[in-house]
Order: sequence, then C-alpha cells, then structure tokens
Amino acid sequence: MFVCACTTVHVRDCSDFKVEMYHYNELTDMDITFIKKAIKHNFPSLHPAQTQDDAAPVTVSVYMESQCPDSARFVTEQLYPAWLHLRDILALDINFYGKAQDEPSPGGYAFTCQHGPEECKGNMMLTCAKKYIPCEDRYMAFVNCVMRERAGVGAGYMCAQEAGISYQEIATCSNSFEGQRLLHEVGEKQRRLNVLVSYVPLIFIDGIFSVDLIDAAEANFGKLVCETYRGPKPDSCSFYEFFVQL
Repeated sequence: MFVCACTTVHVRDCSDFKVEMYHYNELTDMDITFIKKAIKHNFPSLHPAQTQDDAAPVTVSVYMESQCPDSARFVTEQLYPAWLHLRDILALDINFYGKAQDEPSPGGYAFTCQHGPEECKGNMMLTCAKKYIPCEDRYMAFVNCVMRERAGVGAGYMCAQEAGISYQEIATCSNSFEGQRLLHEVGEKQRRLNVLVSYVPLIFIDGIFSVDLIDAAEANFGKLVCETYRGPKPDSCSFYEFFVQL
C-alpha cells in the first residue's frame, strides 16, 4: 500500500509553473499521477459518474536499459512520438533497470548491467531524473534526448539544457547513495513483477504482459494505445490508422 501525506496533479503545461516539494515516501509526482490513473482504470466503481467520454487512460509500464539499442529505438521511434500525440489518454510509468543486478556493498549498492558500467550510470541518472524533473513534458524530453544520443551520462548536461531543466540535482543524485538506493528500488519493483526478463524493453499495457503486446508496441505503439483505449478515439488516433468517432 502506498501512503502519501498529500498529492499534486502532474504539471503538463510547463511554460510557467511552480513546484512545491513534499515527501511521499519517495514517490514522485509522476508516480502518483500514474497510481491515480491506474486506480481509476482498475477500480471503475470508485468513479460512478464516469462516462465513455471520461474513460480511464491506458496505463503503460516500461522497463528499459539506458544503453540498450532496442530500448533506444523504442523510445525515440515509438514511445516518445506517440506520447506527444496521445498524452491525454496515456499514463506512463518509465523505469530503467532491465537485465541489471545489484547487491549490497559498503556505503550503498553495487550494480552490474548488461551493457557495462556506463549503462548502470545511465540507468541511475535517468532514475534520478524521474524524481527531480517534476514536469512530465520536460522529463519525457530529457529521456528521449538521452536515449537518442546513446551516450548515457555523457549526454546528461546537454539533454538537460535541451529539455529546459537544471542538471545539478540530477547529477548530485546520480553520484550519491540516493541514486544507488533509487535504482535498487527500481530493481526491487521489477523483480516483484515475477516476469523473466529475457528481452528489453519490458512492456506492460494495462497491467498485462505478453510477447504479442511487446511486438505490437514496437511495431506501432500509437496504434496499440488507440486500440486499447476504451473511450472515443481522440483526433490524434487518426494518425495511427484509426477512424475518429464524431
């Protein structure tokens, strides 16, 4: 059970925003937004006034690796472009861990990653970014930039500038016990899924995992989201070979 002292709605319009920081037992605003949307999807009886026009968004959880070519391809060619069109019907939960492993070490945790130590550093940086970039638009822009550049932490500062955010807190977190703890917690979260991680990215659509869903997401993620959404299709779904309900 997640217990939060308070919640805030995640900021979508980032042109002029103020963020007040709270402690949520280490839940970020994006975590809380995702949980709210997931509750709305999985417990519709809690929303008796919900109509077809107010259908729950499609919940998508993705587990990736910062140096994985397949992860980079999925983010830059499928996830990010589709999110730009369909963000209003999507609840995203992005995680970086994949085929990594970790174990306790003096002062924190030691990580081993599929593509080497630089991937571990990149995973940690992106995990810290999830906590310290409060605006979803800018977080997604940062993730897309890092995965596009394929340079891990080497792209951090440049991508922060591109996304219009400060890199200082992310860098401090990435080089501290905090970053190790946050990445370890992502690993624990992934392990609780009880799914054999034989391929990355690992993708869950509305809590469902299957090889067919991964194939569909990597082929045309936007179309999959539009097909899964239970409400009237937004105009942007026409871009993904859908007829718009008038």
